[in-house]
Amino acid sequence: MKHVSIFLTACLFSLIGFSQDGNKSYPIVDTGQELFFDNSKTINEPSKGEAFFGQDAGFDGNLPSYNISSDGLTIYDNVTGLTWTKSPDLNHDGEINSEDKMYYSDFLSYADVLNEQNFGGFNDWRAPTIKELYSLMDFRGTDPIPTGSSTNGLIPYIDTGYFDFGYGDMDAGERIIDAQFWSVNKYTGTVFNGVEAVFGLNLADGRIKGYPSSGSRPKTNYVYFVRGNTDYGVNDFKDNEDGTITDFATGLMWSQEDSKNGMDWEDALAWVEQKNAQEYLGFSDWRLPNAKELQSIVDYSRSPDYTNSPAIDPVFNCTGITNEAGDSDYPFYWTGTTHKRFDGSGYAAVYVAFGRGLGSMDWWNVIDVHGAGCQRSDPKEGNENDYPSWGHGPQGDVQRVFNFVRLVRNADENTTDNNDNEDNEGDDNENNTGESLSATLFAPIGQTTTYLIDENGNNINTWESSQGPALSAYLLNDSTLLRTTCEGRNSNSVFKAGGAGGKVEQYDWDGNLIWEFTYNSNNYLLHHDIEKLPNGNILMIAWEYKSRSEAIAAGRNPNLLSEGELWPDKIIEVEPTGSSGGNIVWEWKVWDHLIQDYDNSKSNYGVVSQHPEKININFVDNQAVADWIHLNAIDYNEELDQIMVTSRNFSEIWIINHNTTSAEASGNAGDLLYRWGNPQTYGRGTGSDQKLFGCHDGQWITKGLPGENDILVFNNGRGRNDGNYSSVDQFTPPLNNSIYTIGNNAAFGPESLIWTYTSTPTTEFFADHISGAQRLPDGNTLVCSGTNGAFFEITSEGEVVWQYESPYTFTNPQGHETNEVFRAVRYYLSVPEETEGENEIDETGKLFVTCDCYPNPFIHSTVFRYSLTIGADVELSIYTMQGRKVTTLVSQFERAGYHQAPWNGTFRNGLRLRPGIYVYQMIAGSEMVTGKVVIQR
Repeated sequence: MKHVSIFLTACLFSLIGFSQDGNKSYPIVDTGQELFFDNSKTINEPSKGEAFFGQDAGFDGNLPSYNISSDGLTIYDNVTGLTWTKSPDLNHDGEINSEDKMYYSDFLSYADVLNEQNFGGFNDWRAPTIKELYSLMDFRGTDPIPTGSSTNGLIPYIDTGYFDFGYGDMDAGERIIDAQFWSVNKYTGTVFNGVEAVFGLNLADGRIKGYPSSGSRPKTNYVYFVRGNTDYGVNDFKDNEDGTITDFATGLMWSQEDSKNGMDWEDALAWVEQKNAQEYLGFSDWRLPNAKELQSIVDYSRSPDYTNSPAIDPVFNCTGITNEAGDSDYPFYWTGTTHKRFDGSGYAAVYVAFGRGLGSMDWWNVIDVHGAGCQRSDPKEGNENDYPSWGHGPQGDVQRVFNFVRLVRNADENTTDNNDNEDNEGDDNENNTGESLSATLFAPIGQTTTYLIDENGNNINTWESSQGPALSAYLLNDSTLLRTTCEGRNSNSVFKAGGAGGKVEQYDWDGNLIWEFTYNSNNYLLHHDIEKLPNGNILMIAWEYKSRSEAIAAGRNPNLLSEGELWPDKIIEVEPTGSSGGNIVWEWKVWDHLIQDYDNSKSNYGVVSQHPEKININFVDNQAVADWIHLNAIDYNEELDQIMVTSRNFSEIWIINHNTTSAEASGNAGDLLYRWGNPQTYGRGTGSDQKLFGCHDGQWITKGLPGENDILVFNNGRGRNDGNYSSVDQFTPPLNNSIYTIGNNAAFGPESLIWTYTSTPTTEFFADHISGAQRLPDGNTLVCSGTNGAFFEITSEGEVVWQYESPYTFTNPQGHETNEVFRAVRYYLSVPEETEGENEIDETGKLFVTCDCYPNPFIHSTVFRYSLTIGADVELSIYTMQGRKVTTLVSQFERAGYHQAPWNGTFRNGLRLRPGIYVYQMIAGSEMVTGKVVIQR
């Protein structure tokens, strides 16, 4: 239901339900693993207490989320804040093969080439660290046979819906698995008995290994480059002195000690549950970390050979072992992530080596072949007498099977910050939502700008397009704008009518076009309205062209073809792809659900009144125009999985089933489930029974709001029996056990309305076309009287409590100046509560100071508001939590009164700061005010 009044957080339309904590500089991207496994195969999700409970797929983290740039060159990671080059095709020949690979030394300098090119519009590209690179790892991939010769059926360990990828170049003598990507992290030890190595990520077989970077056989690898969030991968550990370690960068809490003994994978999962039953260290929500969580605590500056320690910060305790070569070393540690094979089986689970990554090379000598910090996989089970063993794979990997465990859990929200040991008293502003500020979105007809205004009519934000709306626009929960675009009337030679569109556009908060979809030809054209579905797809209304002969063949009376053609409506469901395009995954057509009583030679001939579920092809309103139905609104009910559309020319709302395939939707399963407003359309009433007149914007009232699940519709009122006037009408559909009831030979109910609004006298409120209404959380209703660009908010008693008139005009096709607006939609921003006494000026001559900022947290910018009771020298500065000054916003004498200073979250040199918590300090005379301000991704 599109018109839900969304309470958006103070960060100004941040992602509702988005799992990443915007205050974390190193959010771990989820592995993507969705399947559950036992020791060899997929299984149903285990319940608590059952074997194999607690594995990766049972925990949702920060699910991967990407956007492709409009130029198709770069990918933005919505979780990490990192931007990546999309393709490793460096020579731009359209193929990803050995010719695109480079030596490590060339890799280090190639970012300079990209920066000189201003590649993708950026000049701050860098070579990624292994932790940055590992954020891309997607464990929905499958591990190939190393010696295989075909990639059929294989899935890489990266989302190829966004990133370009290539397996090894077999034409150049490489193996399928030779799809390694360089990082900048040199191994502090050596591999292969003295060879320098650099860690790389193999996105063909899902492993981190150290690869030779110099010497007699240096390796060449593929490359991606990165920019943004330079703190990604940097840990912020605190020893809580209770046996736990908190990483404030990732938001994870770890056990300081490990299991001290090895165990197979099933026992490792069970051991975690034993610890939870014991409330180990005071907690009962420990889990076996997934692969990416465990890799996050690797310290790649450490190794047994270089620091005589495991590859982990010394704040952790790591049990020592004697390895298979007889040397002092450190364990492999299990993760809850299964390493799926090419055939879908899952006999191995991922581990991370905090000691040497051993293998048997050089005549079966056991040596370090992959480095401390590598990520590989072991069989989940085995006979203790058979393990450890070595010789697995091309480098003879050591397999231990009985690996160690380190526990992890999500850190409590109230855990004291490592950098902030102050008393929290007085810091309530940090997450204070206070009161709600209403924000109204509208796209004036004939204008190319979409506006978001506050309750005083001031612009909160604007978005600019090259074309006007056609006709709706919506603000989504991720702060992006989704709008219809009017290219149809200018570029289409067939469909020339009000609401003609042809394109849907999506813009980010800063006005950048991030996605578009065109559906515009002489056979079809988008028009009027769209609806974003919970699954991310978008419902769109379109006309389709039917010639005179096609219309007559479907039973249309030739005398009702004044324009010689028909434009019946259809609905398409589009799955967005890339930055420009989409797949039509479902559709419903009016043309599949017709009935007529004019021509008995046609298959759809019948008694119209006996088929209220069908659409009479010969019903016309006033004129028999091609735009015969004129759908103008679409809404979706997730609970019912049903779609509502509003027809101006039939003066009805229709409800259809969405829980069908396209094939099913073309048959009886796609017939109308319910219709209301004008029973004349299906032969069960007269003009005196008509309830709606040229209606617009039918919608379900959102669950949780007053009148939930009722239907609200703007009744334009053109052609009423008692004169022309508009109303906003609310009624309850006759839904009983999921069936819309209707009596024999009766019209669909109800007979009466639950609530209606008209003006006094009624003729003072009349909009004969466009317009809409929306139920608000407090029971009020927002009305858009579109023909005069007027918005007003009314109580349930009809009292007007807010109003606004659009000042944006254009010349319509009839040559008249107008300020028409198709629809206005209300959203909400949460506002920090006022500081007590903030609006009071003390006249005793004593200095009192207040200072806060809104929005807080923020994404793009905030405004500091401060007041002085008498004039004083003022300095307002921003600091890191460690006390380093970031920038000074104000440094001057200020008069008594209220002042403001904007800040866009940048350092003094203009560079963007990473998301996180900062401190603001205002000194005025001898007074000082401090507080926290949060930059959120």
